[in-house]
Amino acid sequence: MVILAGAVAAGFLTESAAQSGSVKGTPIIWVLWGVLAVWQGWKIATWWRRYLVVTENRLMLITSLFDTDVGMMPLAKVTDMRLHRTSLGHALGYAEFIVESAGQEQALSRINFVPYPSRMYQEILSLIFAPKPQGGNGGDLALDRLSRTSATSAGTQDQP
Repeated sequence: MVILAGAVAAGFLTESAAQSGSVKGTPIIWVLWGVLAVWQGWKIATWWRRYLVVTENRLMLITSLFDTDVGMMPLAKVTDMRLHRTSLGHALGYAEFIVESAGQEQALSRINFVPYPSRMYQEILSLIFAPKPQGGNGGDLALDRLSRTSATSAGTQDQP
């Protein structure tokens, strides 16, 4: 969208410069448009390689183009979460999550351009505000399953 608007503006300015007889500024206009196109391409590429991972215990935002950057926040620290959806975001199917946590500023305070925002928001809220299981491992379901499996296998070994 920005690239198209920049191309239209560059074409208009080039035509205006050609009609006035001043064509010296034309290459500068197109170089500026090229810089704009490269900048937008970079933003699209980094957006394409961005993943929001939600587990039972934490939120992770992974960005990977040349370097990998992993932002992480435990779900236990999340005190509130808001969904901010603009008109353009509603039309294109994305939104922004604003995560509030107890304590200091976290790496994941704002998560932009989240796809399927309504469904993701409901899923994350159900994990954040769900009652914690009463297992012996502090609510870590994987460890609860592991301890149940090892207890079951230990009980079958004792029998002849």
